[in-house]
Amino acid sequence: MKLLSSLIVLLATTSAFAHTGSKTCSRGELGQDNRMEVVIKPVKDDFVVFNLHESSFSVSVYDVVTGGDSLAILNKVIRGSSEGTDLTPTANALLVYNEATNTMNTTLILDGSVLANAVDLKCD
Repeated sequence: MKLLSSLIVLLATTSAFAHTGSKTCSRGELGQDNRMEVVIKPVKDDFVVFNLHESSFSVSVYDVVTGGDSLAILNKVIRGSSEGTDLTPTANALLVYNEATNTMNTTLILDGSVLANAVDLKCD
């Protein structure tokens, strides 16, 4: 089991955007309804963090599939909070990093509601 866990961490951290360390991609202004931020970090418990207007959701490296410049979350229960209330929505997401334009094309669906549909986020 430990070998499998190590292999999953290794695979998840060998994608095109993981080797650069943390990557933050966002759109909108802080405090505005259209605010969306995606943070990818080389840590296993909070590998991907979605920060929305008044919500934040974390995804473990074990719930992520990566390949090349793409990262997918497929029908996984994740943890988060919104306005002080703990939530555990089922998430589906596709993130595709474009190095040439330094953007992350983001689709995010929580509990069947589309929160972002092929939205380009500018990365730092």
